[in-house]
Amino acid sequence: MSNGKQKQTWNEIAAGTQVSYNPALLRALDEFGDYPIRNITPLDLQKSLERMAAQMYAHHSVAIYLSVLNQIFEYAVLQGDRQDNPAATLKVPKGLSSRTRECPEDEALEAIRQHVDDEFGLFAYMLLYTGLRRGELLALQWRDVDFKARTIHVTKSVTYAETGNQPVIKYPKTEAGNREVVLLDRLAKKLFPLQRKGTAYIFGGERPLTQSVYRSKWRNYCLDAGLWEWKEVVRTEGRKNVTKLVKEPSVTPHQLRHAFATMCYEAGIAPKDAQQLLGHSKVEVTMDTYTHIRKNRRDDIADKLNKAE
Repeated sequence: MSNGKQKQTWNEIAAGTQVSYNPALLRALDEFGDYPIRNITPLDLQKSLERMAAQMYAHHSVAIYLSVLNQIFEYAVLQGDRQDNPAATLKVPKGLSSRTRECPEDEALEAIRQHVDDEFGLFAYMLLYTGLRRGELLALQWRDVDFKARTIHVTKSVTYAETGNQPVIKYPKTEAGNREVVLLDRLAKKLFPLQRKGTAYIFGGERPLTQSVYRSKWRNYCLDAGLWEWKEVVRTEGRKNVTKLVKEPSVTPHQLRHAFATMCYEAGIAPKDAQQLLGHSKVEVTMDTYTHIRKNRRDDIADKLNKAE
């Protein structure tokens, strides 16, 4: 199903996009890697989508898979390997779950508090009590922390999209990205004994962490803190793709950012103030976040009341 030209095209895709597409591409190769691309039919692809639905994949995951199939066959048509795109008329099966776990469970948040002194535990703790994006925290230097004023200056972010592994410093496109975040007392107590002068990065030392080092640290921390779950992944072994169950982190940095937004909501922080803390470009984004939190809280309360005797 693949050839040298397709591999070259894949390598030209931005690294950040490759990360989101890679599971879907591996699944496509696992399903159809041994098929001549000209022989694959719309029914073959439809059955593949239905298998994902039967395995309870979320709507978002199936949609990305279908998008990747579309791009593969569009490229095949462009190269003259096919006359048509068998994925063009297909749609994501109905009834798939679209709910994402925005905020970790209370048990996970408590584990983060209890494991703050573990290797890389401070990273998760800071995400939880600052609401910073992952890239913003990776780019944070000790000079950005003002212990006297109890503030953290957010002025930049780390990205790996251009290199795939080496950190690249990016600066905000909007003024909302440059902001001051409150340094909470509980966080200051953990940071103060560790502080260093100059331009040293809080996580990484003289330069930010590479993506591979960050991923390894985050995964190991989550496993040690009990923040993991079994996930089905596709891995290449030799010339075959093998599906395995592996332990993977059950909490993401984005979820901890959402947990901070939930704290702001429950503390009665006005949307306009929360917008500044979270670095949202528009207050409408904050309002949407608050609306989502409010709905989740209402659903949780209803569920508890329904279960009460």
